Amino acid sequence: MFAFSNAKTLAESIWEGDLMAIEEEYEDVLQNIESGIIQIYKENPDLIDAEVATALEALVRIYGAEAQGKSISSRPIRGVSRKVMESVQQMCEWRLGRATIANPKGIAKAPPTVEVDTIVACLKRIQSSIKLWTQKGGRQGYLNFVSQFIG
Repeated sequence: MFAFSNAKTLAESIWEGDLMAIEEEYEDVLQNIESGIIQIYKENPDLIDAEVATALEALVRIYGAEAQGKSISSRPIRGVSRKVMESVQQMCEWRLGRATIANPKGIAKAPPTVEVDTIVACLKRIQSSIKLWTQKGGRQGYLNFVSQFIG
């Protein structure tokens, strides 16, 4: 577990470059979020990294405001970015313990819950991954990279 002082949140640590700790500690949460992204990619093979980034940006705003005890009016997101946002948000809500997920065998077993700060940190980590892999692999660089690992 992270040893953060009361003055420093997990989300703040992301900005200080503690990305590897996020990957190690919350690999399962990152995989859950990315499976939500890849599900939409499989349904929409023309999806591009920028559309995923738009969805995650909206979710970072929503969950970031919640973590600070604020409410925000969300900007409307359209098209496939909206589908990505809804899919990822469903995974986030499941990890927060506020939703259930059905699979072909019934209701998926609830995982250990995490805090909103953890969701924000994981979303930000994926945002940085999108930037990296888009630069390396083009418009679908991130999606092509992640789809190798998430079935």
